[in-house]
Amino acid sequence: MSSKYISTQQAAEFLNVTRQHISALVRQGHIKATRIGRVLLINYNSVVKYYHPKGRPFGSKDKQPRKRREPKPPPTIKIESRPASPSRLKRTIGL
Repeated sequence: MSSKYISTQQAAEFLNVTRQHISALVRQGHIKATRIGRVLLINYNSVVKYYHPKGRPFGSKDKQPRKRREPKPPPTIKIESRPASPSRLKRTIGL
């Protein structure tokens, strides 16, 4: 039985975590991997078992990615324009 291997980046995208977290899971023994030189190849079946520990089929109660919060709009400054008084208009025009 041949094993399928994926990269740390692919495993990270599958689990929605960082590559560093995948490396930590390998060190802790949660996920099986093989190192060839500097490259870490992750066993695909161990990633699936880690994500679905009870053997649930894909698509059933899968985690949804977190929704990003929209930034709050800057506070609005209300500027009220008032009509110019007749005496002020006379000073501005020069009458």
